[in-house]
Amino acid sequence: VQAEDGIRYVERARGLGDVYKRQYVFCSGPITEPRDITYDSNTDNIWVYYVTSWTRPSSWVNGLARVDPVTVTGDVTFFDSGSGGRGHGRVEFYDQSPGGPSLWTLDADDVVKFNTDGSVAHHYDRMPGRPYDLAFDARDTNSPFAWTADSSIGSISRLNMVDGTYDRNTFIIKGAETEKILFDGTYLWTANRWTDTLSRYRVSDGRKVGDYQANWNVAQMIYDGENIWTINADTYTLTKLDADTGEKLGEYSGLFGGIIGEAVFDGENIWVAYYYEDTGTIQKADLSTCSGNTCTVTDFNATRPLQMVFDGEYIWYSHTHSWADDNLGLSDSISRIKVADGTMSGPFQVLDQEKYGNIQDMIFDGTYLWIGTMHVDSEGNSVFKVDPSTCSTVTSTCEVVGKYPIYHDAGKCDDTNLYCFSDLDCTGGGQCINGSQAIENLSMVQKLVFDGTHVWVTNMSARDYIMPRECSSNDDLDNDGDGFTDANDPNCADEYDYHEAGLCDDGVDNDGDGLTDLSDSECDSNRDDTEGESIFGDGLGLVECRDGLDNDRNGLCDFDGAVGNPGCSGKPDPGCSSPTDISEASAPNRTHLTRILAATGQIVESILISNYCTSPDMIFDGDSIWFTTVEGCSEGYILRRYYSGSGLG
Repeated sequence: VQAEDGIRYVERARGLGDVYKRQYVFCSGPITEPRDITYDSNTDNIWVYYVTSWTRPSSWVNGLARVDPVTVTGDVTFFDSGSGGRGHGRVEFYDQSPGGPSLWTLDADDVVKFNTDGSVAHHYDRMPGRPYDLAFDARDTNSPFAWTADSSIGSISRLNMVDGTYDRNTFIIKGAETEKILFDGTYLWTANRWTDTLSRYRVSDGRKVGDYQANWNVAQMIYDGENIWTINADTYTLTKLDADTGEKLGEYSGLFGGIIGEAVFDGENIWVAYYYEDTGTIQKADLSTCSGNTCTVTDFNATRPLQMVFDGEYIWYSHTHSWADDNLGLSDSISRIKVADGTMSGPFQVLDQEKYGNIQDMIFDGTYLWIGTMHVDSEGNSVFKVDPSTCSTVTSTCEVVGKYPIYHDAGKCDDTNLYCFSDLDCTGGGQCINGSQAIENLSMVQKLVFDGTHVWVTNMSARDYIMPRECSSNDDLDNDGDGFTDANDPNCADEYDYHEAGLCDDGVDNDGDGLTDLSDSECDSNRDDTEGESIFGDGLGLVECRDGLDNDRNGLCDFDGAVGNPGCSGKPDPGCSSPTDISEASAPNRTHLTRILAATGQIVESILISNYCTSPDMIFDGDSIWFTTVEGCSEGYILRRYYSGSGLG
């Protein structure tokens, strides 16, 4: 089945592959996406798996279309699968199916068995993951299997075609999307997203030891000293596994509901934060009471709790914004629960303003709380050191004893090459190179870990060090000297425009052709940056990432470093994603791993991990830092290991 310019048709070819009949069969009606095709030797028909919608993608209807392979007429008979999901779409004919020859379809996570007259024989719901293909195994005629393969979670599973039971994730073929990570003192455990398995690794060499069945969509993992516990987002259950053998010991239901935040262990109980829209709850599950399929649970009403940490006496938790009405209230604050008696106090303000989804992680180093945020504050900081002993119910505040501007491409001290943000960070009177630049307001700290000496931070930054755009109200300068400032300058298209004076209005013959600004035929208006486009032949001219200038004033120039140009160090500007990038200020998402000396706040190093990559979890095993990377890393879903003592990977 092929698609050409929106017209769907069936082609019939001779053995040598030449097309000798083409018939348009899906020219009218709701048919939008034929996905797969098979031949039914029992009835001598062609069957086409299709996806259709009369209105919008949320109302997709899936099924089979039967086509006569002799006449290939336009009179096609349609049979609805009754599934409704917009699946990957596979259809296979199997003449040894129990009960007689049948057609089998895959649709999202469903398998549907059709009789050869088009009626539905059976609907198998909720196959593991989202299977992409299927095959048949009839070696045992009493219990033949349909096998399904799913590339999204790296597994294959088998469905018993007689009784409808299936073995979930019988084999793990490759690493799945690994988000959560845990260390039990001996092994590293990872939770595989979109599947019901955990994987276990040796910390000595990273070799996988095995895969173990838990439950669907593990949101958090806890080690209690003997067992691994998972908090499962899809089923709102707790699963218990033996940490030595990986054997599944129990499943406990009815515990949680909503969007699951952080989970912590206080030595006896598991605490889980969850919220929904403008409400929230922190639940305490007493592990000593777990039997049958239930545990004793205590609820604590909390305003949109998200991150949590245990300091030996209190459970501290942050507040996220409301998904229902974008209420940012308390997103600048933390609160606490006293474990001994359940007393709740707070909120305590620790940040200078409320912002969307701000506090991303919290840890305790034995004395201080460390907080990482999505946004930077008014001074450019996104990691904060808080003294919990100073939190006052009278002032509703806690003292912040340290603020740190974790961001990628920090400056370096000229005497030690330590990463720095000001001269104060440099020892021995050294100067911080490029350490005083202003920055954008998004830092996206993801995880914090304390190794006994250093606080490690992963963050996925979205902007390079920049000065404000010339047309922005934050700039407040008459950059081109024409008497007009920022958006009031007629050369500014809007406040997001980078230049008050474009290359076609800067009084400079940028391309050296003897013509300046509007007298140059390459300039259509004074807002253009196209003077010099003939040099490159792509119509873009001397955009910032190839103009030989340090446009954002961070000591770095262009995509190639602009070697030899005055004012440029020869080092490329990370804000340039390509030579045709119009601005040095914008940059791709880059994940960095930063190490902070906890006692002094000195930023020891900042390591670029990858572009377009997130690091959702991180742990310390006593020797090394381990973290996961997902979403767009060219290397795939992998674990990364950094030696804690020496750094630099």
